[in-house]
Amino acid sequence: MGVVHNEWLGPEQGGRYVQHLSGTPGRKLVHRGYQFSAPIGTKTGNSYTFAQARDLQGAGLEVYNSQPGDYVEFAVLDGSNNIVHQFAETVYVGPDGKIEPIIAAQASSIPVGYKARVEYTATGSGSTRTVNVWFRTAA
Repeated sequence: MGVVHNEWLGPEQGGRYVQHLSGTPGRKLVHRGYQFSAPIGTKTGNSYTFAQARDLQGAGLEVYNSQPGDYVEFAVLDGSNNIVHQFAETVYVGPDGKIEPIIAAQASSIPVGYKARVEYTATGSGSTRTVNVWFRTAA
């Protein structure tokens, strides 16, 4: 399988985290992420549009101010916002505000213009959640 080497590409190169997998020349595992707010008592959706074709391999999430009962769903949408692949449904956020990274057994090919969609449901009380999400793709 190979060894994973981590590299941070600074702002001049897009400010992203890249993992190089040795033994697979030309293939990089790229984490693309962003942050959004989820008000209490709502399901808040947010999408990342792929500017290049990618092989989607997984996703992860970390939440500030999470509460028991909060959950997340991940899907892939086509250019018309139709769900073409639901790859995680009703995944509950742990007490530490994290979910275990979801790594697919087989990568899904994502064409240009398709979107990785996250829907976060903030239940209970407390304050607005700050959601950090990342998608793992092969470049």
